[in-house]
Amino acid sequence: MSADRMTARRRLLLALAGGAAGLPLAAGAAAESLAQQAQAQQSQQAQAQQQSALPLPPAGHWQFSVHYGGYERGLKVAVLDYEIAHDGGRYRIDSKGRAEGLAALVYSGVLTQESEGRLTSRGLEPMRYREQRGKRPERWAQLDRRAHEVRFSSHPPAPLVDGVQDRLSVLVQLGLLARAQPERFAAGRVVALPELGSRRIEDARYASRGQAMLATPSGSRRTLHLERIAPRDADDARVDVWLGYDLDMLPVRLRFTDPDGRVLDQLLRFP
Repeated sequence: MSADRMTARRRLLLALAGGAAGLPLAAGAAAESLAQQAQAQQSQQAQAQQQSALPLPPAGHWQFSVHYGGYERGLKVAVLDYEIAHDGGRYRIDSKGRAEGLAALVYSGVLTQESEGRLTSRGLEPMRYREQRGKRPERWAQLDRRAHEVRFSSHPPAPLVDGVQDRLSVLVQLGLLARAQPERFAAGRVVALPELGSRRIEDARYASRGQAMLATPSGSRRTLHLERIAPRDADDARVDVWLGYDLDMLPVRLRFTDPDGRVLDQLLRFP
């Protein structure tokens, strides 16, 4: 074999050997690059989840005065105690209302409402709601997320709707959304939240009426005014809600106006 052919063969073997040696290095570099990309993607996803996660609700005890015909008239008919408790993973909301003054001669007993559930990155996730008016039978709703249904105390089950809130949790959830996503509550915008009634799930919608300075006995409060839009064929009362900016967007005032124009006005008592 000539020297030139041996040299060419040796070069070919060296080239093949060098290529084989470079394969694991290239594979290692590619794997490292993929791992870095996956880590960066996970970090971005975690940051996005953290940014989109709703805050925890405030915990504490509050008291509301309930007035007939508007709180400005001063005709107080009831007092409502309101409490939120949570451990960061689960929550409980209690509301107890009792008549006062002349109204106590007509309405006896206590109106009790309770909401229990989990706290998630999307806010409140109710699991059970109950209410009882005086001596009337208790009404409740159990939300079974594994079976994807809601069971009612006296009505057939209904399919569970994602994001549903009950009559107590809905106001707290609106406040959490307003804190985390204020752009959704600009004047004129409408926020839809499925709402648990006594026998079915309703497609509740809340229209933002913008910010409003609310006059209270303790001074003016900056609030966000929302109006619950009832379906056209419903005879539900009109509900107006004012969420307080200095109260972590909890309700400061609720006003209920029935189809006949009668008003019940619920105002937070400030220290």
